[in-house]
Amino acid sequence: MKKVFLSTVVIAIAFAFTSCKDDITAPEITLPTDATVPVFQLGDTEAALKDVTANDKKDGDVTANISVDGIQYVADSATLVYSVSDEAGNIATAQRVATISAEKLFGSYTVSEIDDDLGGDPETYNVTVNESASGKGALVINNLYDNNWTIVLKGTKNVATLEAEPLNITLGGENGTITGTATYSNDGTYKLLTFKYKISFTGEEPMNYTATFTKR
Repeated sequence: MKKVFLSTVVIAIAFAFTSCKDDITAPEITLPTDATVPVFQLGDTEAALKDVTANDKKDGDVTANISVDGIQYVADSATLVYSVSDEAGNIATAQRVATISAEKLFGSYTVSEIDDDLGGDPETYNVTVNESASGKGALVINNLYDNNWTIVLKGTKNVATLEAEPLNITLGGENGTITGTATYSNDGTYKLLTFKYKISFTGEEPMNYTATFTKR
């Protein structure tokens, strides 16, 4: 009896494995057909998913599995990147041309900044954040070390990453570059949270900072 039971289990597992292995077809994502280029507030994943569906030949409706993975920029065009997977692990992706807005992140902030390497008391000062003249919904942090720094929007989730482009800066007569990432929240307040960045000068160890933003 035990042998029969074990044989049945082995056959069932083998059948399930074979069925899974035979499913090599990815789901299909269907995007809205409206020709109007939508405008999405950065972080508004719910709006980005509206009327987007996905269907799989084996699993059926897999719309609930769709995620918005980020934003890609080609020339002056922005696209939202979607992905979806089925039970067999087959993944489909799709892209949708969009205009990305970050208007709700604009405003005046108080910054509390600390040197990650040295510690000590933070330095506090005020900055303003508005839209970059370059478009693409990019942000500009004004008056940070007397420079205006551009942050390009990459993420679309509730707490996402914004990537600072490598920027040329001058401090104390020396020329350097800055790179870093910022986080923001769209918990109903849409505000910058932190900006972690690195300043590099030729032949010197990079300096690492964390700036914490509080909306005024």
